[in-house]
This record gives sequence, structure tokens and C-alpha cells, in this order.
Amino acid sequence: MSLLKYIGRRFVSAIPTLILITFLAFGLLFVTPGGPVEALAGIFGTTEQKERIREELGLNDPIHTQYLRWISGVFSGDFGEMIVMAPGTPIAEMLRKPLLVTFWLTLGGALVALVVGLGIGALSAVRPNSWLDGLSRLVSIGTYSIPDFWLAIILLFVFGVIFRYRWAISGQIDFSRNVLFSLQSIVLPAIALGLAKAGMVARITRGELFDVQNKPFIQFERIMGLPNRVVIKDMLHNGILPIVTVLGYTIGLIFRGTFLVEVVFGAPGIGLFLVRAAKTQEYALLQTLVLIIGTVFILMNLLTDILYGVLDPRVRT
Repeated sequence: MSLLKYIGRRFVSAIPTLILITFLAFGLLFVTPGGPVEALAGIFGTTEQKERIREELGLNDPIHTQYLRWISGVFSGDFGEMIVMAPGTPIAEMLRKPLLVTFWLTLGGALVALVVGLGIGALSAVRPNSWLDGLSRLVSIGTYSIPDFWLAIILLFVFGVIFRYRWAISGQIDFSRNVLFSLQSIVLPAIALGLAKAGMVARITRGELFDVQNKPFIQFERIMGLPNRVVIKDMLHNGILPIVTVLGYTIGLIFRGTFLVEVVFGAPGIGLFLVRAAKTQEYALLQTLVLIIGTVFILMNLLTDILYGVLDPRVRT
């Protein structure tokens, strides 16, 4: 099977899950207490006022009509307007900066998890059963056991409260204004997100490289006295497939972890917006955020499958 055909099949297989995500996001309007009518009318709103609001919002239409109207707006980039937090402001406009903040935090956390996880796993596999291997496994288990939000609180307390670094507590991440300060503000959240997942990457990397290093061609390279960097490179090349799979899963976990870490550091990402939307009963915003979160997880799984097919042609058969 050609690569393009394989990619097309993976895209098609992801469509049913994506449709299910749209159903779940749209259903929030009906399963959560209150609703946009209560949010607009308030607790003292009369029955006539609530009925007028329902008519204006189209909530008296059949459910399938409301869904088709909402999903058509989603495909055209119209997610509706804010009702409580910033009345009349398009949701797409409100989410532009929070999405960028969450993207940078996810990217920073993924880089930390990748560098630390691959580094610890590779060192542990090159010197099996040595003190370096024991220390590496201890570090990987320790980082794997630490919740990202707990590590974020510790880092915030140390650098923000004890050492009083302003960038540690500012939550300001805007590269269009101050690149250096934004990079400094990303460091601690990225460490909190990445270290909490680096242990899992390290354990998978060690296990795969440990199996690969016993193969004849690696033993031959060691007998020939090739440098460790060359041996590790060949070991990674042959054991990369399971590592790619866990990396795709790890990035999804890091993306999910940004929600709590953003709240801890006060970073204006979609996690902080999700909390505010729940508090203020901003239902259209909640629907959009749930749809975005679900879509990101689907796309990460899809990207992992595609990379798997690119690296191993046998998967495409």
C-alpha cells in the first residue's frame, strides 16, 4: 500500500471519532445545569424574558436543526459569540491568544520530555546494571510519579515566592511584545509539564534500546570500538517505533496537563479559559473548548499512526 493511500485510510478512520466529539460538545448545552438562558436572564428573569431569549438563540428549534446550525458555523470558523465574559465578542477572536499560549506550553513541555526522557533512557541502556543505570531508573521513576500540577506548585513557590523572580509568577506569554520575557515565563511550566512525563519516555526508551543492543549488528559495532554516540544513534534508529508511539501519547498528556499548570501559573491559555467558562456558565465557549481538546487528541493519534507508517513500511501492508 502506498503512503498516500495509508494516510488517506487513517484520515477516514478518524472521522467517526471526530463526529462523536462534535455530538459530545454540542450535548453540553443540554446536560449541564442552567444554560445560556439562565446566564442571560439571571436568577430574577421572568418567564417571558427567558422565552424571548430562547427564541432569539434558536433553542426552541428541533435538536437536529440546532446541531446542524452549530456544526455548519464550526466548519466556517464561526463558534458563536460570548454571552457573559465579553458579550458580543466572537469566540474565535477570544481564543486566538489562549490557543497560542497553550501551544507554546505544550511545545515546551514536549521538548523537555523528549530531551530528558531520551537522554535518561539512552544512558541507562548503554550502561545496563551499572550505577548510572540505577540512578537513571530512579530518576525516571521519580519523575513519572510526580503529578505535573504538584511540580508546578513547587516550582512556583521556589522561584516565585522564595527567589521572587517576576517572570516566574507573571503568566505573561506574548512573543509579539517581549520575546525574552515570554521565553522565561515558559521555562517553569514547560519543566513541570515535561519532567512529569519524561519518566515514561525514559522507561520505554530504555526497554527498547536494551532489547536492540543485544542484536548482532550492535554487538559488532561494540567489538569494532565505535563511539557510544554512533552506537546509540543506530540503537535509536532501530528501536524508534515504540518510542514514537509513546511520544505521541505523551504529547497528548502534556496538552491535557497544560490546563492545570496554566491555572497554577496564571498563564492565559485555554485551560484558564476553560475554568472561567465553567464558572461563568459561558456554554458556547465550553462547547468550543471541548471540541478543540477532543480534536487535538484525535489529531495527535492520527499523526502518530502516520509517523508509524512512514518509519515502518510493513505497517502499511
